[in-house]
Amino acid sequence: MRVTGTLGMLGGAVLSMCVCACGSGSGGARGDGDGDDGADDGVDAGDGDDGADAGDAGDADGGDRPPWGCVQALSGRYLIRGDEDWAGALLLVASTSQTAILDADSGSPLLGVTGVHDGFTHGCAVLGAAQTAWCWRVNASGNFAGQLGNGTTDASGPLYRATQVLTGPGEPLEGVASISRAEINGSSDARASCAVTTSGGLYCWGDLRWLVNGGVALTSPYAVPITTDGATPLSGVLQVAVYAGHACAVVQGDRSTELRCWGANGSGQLGQGDTTRRQYPTPVAGLDSPSKVVAQSYGGYPTTCAIDDSRVRCWGENRSGQIGANRPDAQIATPILVTTMDGATLEDIQDLHGGNAQFCAFTGDRAVWCWGNQYERYATAYGITNIVALGGTEAGPRYLTSDGVYHIGNTAVQPSCGSLP
Repeated sequence: MRVTGTLGMLGGAVLSMCVCACGSGSGGARGDGDGDDGADDGVDAGDGDDGADAGDAGDADGGDRPPWGCVQALSGRYLIRGDEDWAGALLLVASTSQTAILDADSGSPLLGVTGVHDGFTHGCAVLGAAQTAWCWRVNASGNFAGQLGNGTTDASGPLYRATQVLTGPGEPLEGVASISRAEINGSSDARASCAVTTSGGLYCWGDLRWLVNGGVALTSPYAVPITTDGATPLSGVLQVAVYAGHACAVVQGDRSTELRCWGANGSGQLGQGDTTRRQYPTPVAGLDSPSKVVAQSYGGYPTTCAIDDSRVRCWGENRSGQIGANRPDAQIATPILVTTMDGATLEDIQDLHGGNAQFCAFTGDRAVWCWGNQYERYATAYGITNIVALGGTEAGPRYLTSDGVYHIGNTAVQPSCGSLP
């Protein structure tokens, strides 16, 4: 039996609750019943400072124009244009197509994008100058859980048409600094997104089962604040990643940054040394100075990695070697350093991406190192010498080379730098 009701107002948002008479969902040897960790219950993740995806180098001449053709940034499957006429325009790139994201009201290209949430059924972006968040469908089911954050929940609608995220009827989410980091994993469904505000708060919308409600089914078509205890808003947030039932946020502490994670924990993906779920953001020990976190899941088994003082530490699922420490353990529930074949620590990390049980890191000398599925159980050099920006790792790394060509693994794609619809 299924009972649908209303939880009332939380942060100006109406939440809908669904309770199934099929038990708590806890069962099996995963220790936490995290069949809920699987792709079907997943929420996608994100990046508070997708600016790192923007290709950290500036124009060689010191100008404002992007250094590599029309491309200013990569983020998951998207490229962000930086040419004067289309600054901040988004293209969803496949091997045989490039699709512009349009404003649903005007039909014009969405402009001014500085960060992207790349979900399987939907995408979201932050418009930097406007400090607003916008979302769109990538396929027809992209709003059945309220993933668009525009106050509606429906099973179908036009694709690639962006609408603004709201906190309540007619109330736009304002003061947005960045959008959650997310990169798709095969056919994994992304049912939620989050936004970091300029005041350091965190708002999320869509499937909030694990972000707000401790694993009990809950959705919201409006953005609601994330709290530390059910009442006190989480503060000091710098960046957030959410995927497959768990979330992690880089937070400015009293003396330094710290990482806090919460949600499902069947693979130890919260970094707490156990498999016990946490309803509210909980500090992760063993990190020195985290600056960016990436969360991903493959087959329902999540892994978390973070850039920590220019190195990478990972924890959680390790069946495909995605923790990158050359360890045979199926899961490792506390942060551990990623190493190379000889056991040396991977250093000078500038950017990090994850997907399909693998991660790739971009270093200061413009090298890309990958580990996990398709690679080794330790970090190995990808072998391309002219990479200037790293995107996602859906099936293989997505990257831009110095000649302005976009690559999906071994497939080269020339970016569409002409007029947009």
